[in-house]
Amino acid sequence: MLRFTLNADDGAWVQAVGKYMLNMGSVELMTRNLIFSIHGTDSVAFYGDTLAARLGYLRSRFPRDPQDRHRWAMRIFGVADKHVKFRNSVAHSSVVLQGDDTGPQGIVGLLDLTPKDATNLGQIISLEELNGRVNESNLVARDFLTMQEDYKRGRVV
Repeated sequence: MLRFTLNADDGAWVQAVGKYMLNMGSVELMTRNLIFSIHGTDSVAFYGDTLAARLGYLRSRFPRDPQDRHRWAMRIFGVADKHVKFRNSVAHSSVVLQGDDTGPQGIVGLLDLTPKDATNLGQIISLEELNGRVNESNLVARDFLTMQEDYKRGRVV
């Protein structure tokens, strides 16, 4: 029998998943905001594309100079690309529980069934890993916010 309810002890998981999804919502918003910074409108065809597509578009249009800033931005885009995949894993993963019907249950992790290779069909995402991704996704959203001026100055369309 499948059964799942959140217990009072599951608050750390609920908070981590909630924070992560909210941070990724901020990344989604910032990509749209940056596209608006480039074009001055939200009426461009790709404005509503997937996050991965918008990241690719923005990456290709980031001003090349100064070179240090460009290298920094490419690193941020690389981290954001990883988060697109991880966000999908968090959003679609099953919850791995510990315990049985007669005793206390608790969350062990999220079961990511995204095959990495023929022998590694899945992995458990721990609370520690999720919290690290919460912090990292927060930094990505913050860094995208600082890119607005780069796109406005560059006005590369």
